[in-house]
Amino acid sequence: MKKKYLAWIFCCLFLLTNCTAQPRDYKTSDVSSLSLMGNTFKETGDDTFTFVVFAHAYGNADVNDDIPSINLTDHLDDVFAMQPSFMVSLGDMVQNGQALQFEILKQSLLEKIDIPVFNAVGNHDVKNRELYSELFGSTYYSFTYGNAVFFILDTELDQCNISGDQLAILQDGIANALVDPQIDQIYILMHKVLFLKSEAIEQNPDYMARPNDFEIFNGNNFSKVMDSLLIPAAKKKPLYLFAGDVGAFGGNMSPFYNKDKRANLSMYAAGIGDTEQDVVFLVSNTGKTVSVQPYRLADGKILDLKNYDLRYWETYGQTPDLRVQQVKELISTCTAEVCRFAKNTFHVQCRYFIVVAAGLLFGIFIAPWVDRYRKNKTSKK
Repeated sequence: MKKKYLAWIFCCLFLLTNCTAQPRDYKTSDVSSLSLMGNTFKETGDDTFTFVVFAHAYGNADVNDDIPSINLTDHLDDVFAMQPSFMVSLGDMVQNGQALQFEILKQSLLEKIDIPVFNAVGNHDVKNRELYSELFGSTYYSFTYGNAVFFILDTELDQCNISGDQLAILQDGIANALVDPQIDQIYILMHKVLFLKSEAIEQNPDYMARPNDFEIFNGNNFSKVMDSLLIPAAKKKPLYLFAGDVGAFGGNMSPFYNKDKRANLSMYAAGIGDTEQDVVFLVSNTGKTVSVQPYRLADGKILDLKNYDLRYWETYGQTPDLRVQQVKELISTCTAEVCRFAKNTFHVQCRYFIVVAAGLLFGIFIAPWVDRYRKNKTSKK
């Protein structure tokens, strides 16, 4: 009888153990099930490698056709000349998420690329989410290459919120990466520019200074994700954010660069609109050093990212008079704040300040004058 009970208990424990969800390996390097065409890495990758980031591959938003960006397909050889180990699309590879468009995408673009291509889905890609998942599988995941870990996010899954299982993968993966001595860099790639928080850009009437979709300015939880997860992580290891919902109207907010002042966290955005302004990012990972260069497809020129920082886009299209007015308003605001502070703290801090200021005034101006007066009086005698 006891043997029967022991056997029953053993079977239950065995089933329970095998039915328990196993932790996902954030260090997946077999990416055949993740890349769009099933390609895998040609080599495992060392600490020196290059990859290309592009976005909005369907091209001009005002042209309603099924053909991918001519600017991109015509310059594929130039892109391959950079010898990338893989490529990452930042969404909107097709215009309406239709089966025919995906088939044309494969024939005219993806089948010409023999390295892995990953896609951080855009809203146009998943207009038929069931079809996209059937064709390409998961829309969010992570993998490693060389000394870096990559997180591909789906910003369309929960109305620009990173939540649920997707957030859990990001949290667990970053936690593991921070304690892994083999990981030096953390890359997070997405479609919507969720990291963009700028009232100046939001209120700028010039659409060329704004992303393709303004939905990011509505409420989402990415600021909380930044403050609670990404900023603390970037204080330990460099973190790079890429987004691609820009550039569809001919270089609008593309390229974009910003660096967070709180940690080693850099933010980039670029997209394609089938114009001369189209750029892709050439990312070179060399040991613990990362170089991100905007490569203009039309002429092969490498642009200086510093010329396209947050300040550039916040003041884009504004007249000098308006900028002068903004400076005046800033000075007025600062003056008011200083006066308010002085008024509230006069009885404590200001007394000390007045004593110190009086001493400096005496030492700099009055004391030398008194000394000269004495010398002149003595010489007259």
